[in-house]
Amino acid sequence: PAVVFIGFKNSDAAEGEAAFKGFVELGPLENVSGMIPYEKLNTMLDSYNVPGHRLHWGVHLERLDLKPFKKALEGFTNLLSEHPEAASSFVSFEFHHTDKIASVPTEATAFAHRAPVYNALVTTQWEKAAFTAVAQAATRELADTIAKAASTDLATNIGYPNYADGVAGQNKTDTYSKLAFGANYERMQEVKKMYDPESVFSKWFADLGKSSNDLLTKDFPIFGTSLEIKTKTPSNVTFKVAGTRDNKTYGISGDLEGKYSDPKNGLTFTQAWTTANVLRTTVELENQIAKGLKLDLNTSLLPETGGKSAIVNAAYKQPGLHSRAVIDLFRGPTFTADTVVGRDGFLLGAEATYDVTSGKITRYATALGFSAPEYAVTIHGLGNLSTYAASYYHRVSRDVEAGAKAIYDTKSTTGGIALEVGAKAYLDSAAFVKAKINNSSILSLAYTQVLRPGVKAQFGIAIDTANLAGEKAAHKVGANFTFEG
Repeated sequence: PAVVFIGFKNSDAAEGEAAFKGFVELGPLENVSGMIPYEKLNTMLDSYNVPGHRLHWGVHLERLDLKPFKKALEGFTNLLSEHPEAASSFVSFEFHHTDKIASVPTEATAFAHRAPVYNALVTTQWEKAAFTAVAQAATRELADTIAKAASTDLATNIGYPNYADGVAGQNKTDTYSKLAFGANYERMQEVKKMYDPESVFSKWFADLGKSSNDLLTKDFPIFGTSLEIKTKTPSNVTFKVAGTRDNKTYGISGDLEGKYSDPKNGLTFTQAWTTANVLRTTVELENQIAKGLKLDLNTSLLPETGGKSAIVNAAYKQPGLHSRAVIDLFRGPTFTADTVVGRDGFLLGAEATYDVTSGKITRYATALGFSAPEYAVTIHGLGNLSTYAASYYHRVSRDVEAGAKAIYDTKSTTGGIALEVGAKAYLDSAAFVKAKINNSSILSLAYTQVLRPGVKAQFGIAIDTANLAGEKAAHKVGANFTFEG
């Protein structure tokens, strides 16, 4: 085995050379140190991240001396001697400024491991699938050996959460999540339900192509002026008041909503009352009957006419498989089911609706997609395969996103393909602009600014570029203001 030292100092060349002078004087076989941009530093290990099997297993070291290093060298040498298939593997130790990490209160961020500890990481790499079980066992054994040498408690030691491929992959309960987030676990559940109640980070059938759809549809307040105010009590009750003034009809619509969450028991109860005199109620139960299963009942009542609806939704989520079933009790009744399976970035989904009264499948659709960290491509067959849509999304850089969507309706009398392209650019951490244009010559522009934590303002305009001064020009303008506390 070889020993590699990777040092970093945010300074000029002279200070850096002085800081690492002792290591250079040891006479390394190769010295490639020099001034580099910070962005390049983050790519130095990319050459190790090649396609193939790989397993991370990290541990925390509560004290730092030569014992864990000796155990790591001894165990790693034995691993390579017994398993030459793992020749590309490595063990790394990270020497961060522990006082700086511990200076931030545990409850201040999601990251809960603020104790003055060091990170050790065992990364095992191999190619043949038959070696997987052996690699997992050997990696775990070596990581435990290093932790024991540093007198670290193995029962609660999961290491840095980003280094948890092995632990998280083998854990079938939420034990790992509780260890990863520590005292912040319940708070993270609340944040998840508040900001991502529909689990957009999971791939349901309706979410295939979501990246491009969000890019082209969200944050364009062009249909009126809206205001939203959210507040939360210490007893997990959230209140929301929202209203919108339509620029075309000048009508004002709004709703008052109250939501109670009990993360410990996976229960959420929501009650809303709209200006149209509609009462909406939602009851959700998650991860109580089975891990990954979420049940919810959505009802609405219009007292003035006696109109009502009740929809039961069951969603089941596991790695590589997301399935959902919806029963509309008063319409039909109808039963809708969709399933998405995924592997290595490829996603295949299907959806169908069955009318219980007529005994027929009234609607079906299918989709195929590929999702990667930088881009996503999706093809849909909708409306009983009478309408076809293709979309793509590309994260060009950290600050720029682009996307497009094309729709072809075989039953359309006008023919042709509806096309829309758009882009988003971040001006800084608190502001971004968006622009899109379609084949009907409608150009839309939008600007979003976070004025302070909890206060956001959005402005949008849509311009009919083909009929700028005409009487029937489809110009629109709008704004949205959000206050949250």
